[in-house]
Parts: sequence; C-alpha cells; structure tokens
Amino acid sequence: MTAIEHRATGHASALEQVKSWVRRYCLASLLGTPGAAHTADLVTQAVYADVRAALRSHRAQSPTFEAFVYQAMVWQLRHVERPQPTPAGSALHHLPDHLREVLLLRTAAGLSAEQTARALSLPTEAVMAAQHQALQVLRRFGLPG
Repeated sequence: MTAIEHRATGHASALEQVKSWVRRYCLASLLGTPGAAHTADLVTQAVYADVRAALRSHRAQSPTFEAFVYQAMVWQLRHVERPQPTPAGSALHHLPDHLREVLLLRTAAGLSAEQTARALSLPTEAVMAAQHQALQVLRRFGLPG
C-alpha cells in the first residue's frame, strides 16, 4: 500500500469513528428535545463535512484531532435550530457544563479518558476526577450513575 493509500484509508477509518461518536454525543446532549434524532443527524453530517474538509486541506488548528472534532461538534450544536427540551428533560441538565461534557464524551460518545482529555485539552486525571464528580452529583439527585 502506498503512503497516499495508507493516509486515505486512515482518514476513512477516522471519519467513520467521528460519525459514530459525534452522533452518540449529540443524541445524549439532545435527550428530551423533540426531534433529537433528526437534529443529531444534521449535526453529525455537518461535523463530518467539517472534518473531511480539514483533513483534505490540513486546516485543523486544534492541538489534537479529538479537540478539533469536539470544537466542531460543540459549535454545530450551538448553532442548530432546535426546540427547547421537554420538562421531563435529561438528568444531565442537573450537571454543571464542564461535568456534563466529560460525562457525555466518556459515556455517550464512548471516548476513553485519554481521548476525552485530548478533546477537552485537560489532563487525563482531571477527566477521571470530573467523571467521578459528575456521577456523584447524579446520585445526589437520586439518578442512577
């Protein structure tokens, strides 16, 4: 396999992983929002296009691939039109933003502690501590965690 073919294969594999974890993250962060699946699909497609364009032109300015994808995903989620969550909403709304982000990336998106740390530009230990703290907060509200 040539270097160009290897790079193309690596990009294709990375893009498939991006699609999977972006969609899971979006579904979890939109939990309780009418049309969550549709909105998650729209955001996933937009992030996929952003990442493909960055890989083609080598324009990713973030320190890591995970950080670039995370920043694109958060930007797209903030700018998509969506209805407000239903009153039943998600238990995640009980969490401060930084704890919710760690928990969504670790549990919903399925990223490892190391990948989450790179996405959020944090030390791995900080990610593990934040996940533990998030689960404690959810338990205080009587929610499984």
